Order: sequence, then structure tokens, then C-alpha cells
Amino acid sequence: MRVAVTGRPGIGKTTLCLKVYEALKSKMKISGFITMEERDKGVRVGFKLVDLASNRSSPL
Repeated sequence: MRVAVTGRPGIGKTTLCLKVYEALKSKMKISGFITMEERDKGVRVGFKLVDLASNRSSPL
């Protein structure tokens, strides 16, 4: 199964994905990635890409 989550900034897409991941990771193999904001003093300065399977991240 493949699922894509889309929507406007700030509506909770990443939060939803992380909650689903936490609920299902012990029941099945889950792979994919999320992008997390990088902030400095409250200002977005970039993003990092996080692999859900390995928890490795890389700046975008």
C-alpha cells in the first residue's frame, strides 16, 4: 500500500504521518520519509529529509 499526504503548510501533515508511523511500526514494516523544518530562533532556515526505516536524516 502507498499513501501520499498533501495539503497546505501548517495543517498537520507531518504530525499525522508520525502518529500513524508510531502506531503501526511494531505491527508491520513501514518505509518512507518525511521532511522536517529546520528553524533558527523561530525562523525556518531549511528542511531535513528523514528516512523512517533508519531514522537517518540529510539536509535538503
